[in-house]
Amino acid sequence: MLPSWSDSLQIVLTPERVTLVLKSAGFKPRELFSKSMPCVAAEHGEHAWQPALRAMKQLLQENKSSAVNSAVMLSNHFVRYQLIKTQPNLSTHEEEQAFVRFCFSEVYGDEANHWALRWGPGLDVAPQVASAIDQLLIDQIEETLNTSGAKLSSLQPYLMAAFNHVRQFIDVKPNWFVLIEPGSACVSFLRDGDWQLLHSSRLGTDWAAELPRVLGREFQMAGPAGEGGQMLLCLPGYIDHKRLVPENHTLRILTMTPEMLLQGAVQSVVATGVK
Repeated sequence: MLPSWSDSLQIVLTPERVTLVLKSAGFKPRELFSKSMPCVAAEHGEHAWQPALRAMKQLLQENKSSAVNSAVMLSNHFVRYQLIKTQPNLSTHEEEQAFVRFCFSEVYGDEANHWALRWGPGLDVAPQVASAIDQLLIDQIEETLNTSGAKLSSLQPYLMAAFNHVRQFIDVKPNWFVLIEPGSACVSFLRDGDWQLLHSSRLGTDWAAELPRVLGREFQMAGPAGEGGQMLLCLPGYIDHKRLVPENHTLRILTMTPEMLLQGAVQSVVATGVK
């Protein structure tokens, strides 16, 4: 892939804060500056993402740049996910899209008609993770960037960005992949490289206290197929890991947030029984 010959903006939107990082052009981009702004609580009747969008607008107004391309990472709070089972009878992209939208509509109703859908290739041969983002959010992100002189070159959910970062640790053995943000847990299980289970749960302010209950429920749902193997936990802060996983699991813990992932600051803090 050829390097960008103009500076690039990388932006993270979460319910708590918005982070903007400007990186230089060339083969070895360097960070030129990084700015963050907290988000206020959403007003009554607002979309959950609107405070983050306002903070993004203000950051861009206060930090002018010559960047042309912008990549945006969205917190899992702003994205819905579903694991779509293999559909061997769907032969075209349009058929797949109709089926994926039907799956979201089954859960979320008519609201899903206004969402942009993305899913992995090969739905006819293997289950795929599908994501849904409010089309209005995408439109307003693009409009905000265009006003600042930039354009949206990439929009990626945090779950997919995090998975791409850690997939080096995920092999053909059974693997649990757990991604935690304050107030949110995405728990997934993979076997032979294929997604078997994916659930998103809301957590309270004390996510560390709630996590053992959430994981216990997922272990029960997976049944014998989820026993053993490796668990990869991506957590925003410290937690006593000894009460989280059964003894027959190996464990790797990374301290990770969307901002840390953006800035290459993910830390490996625990690895027990991992070869």
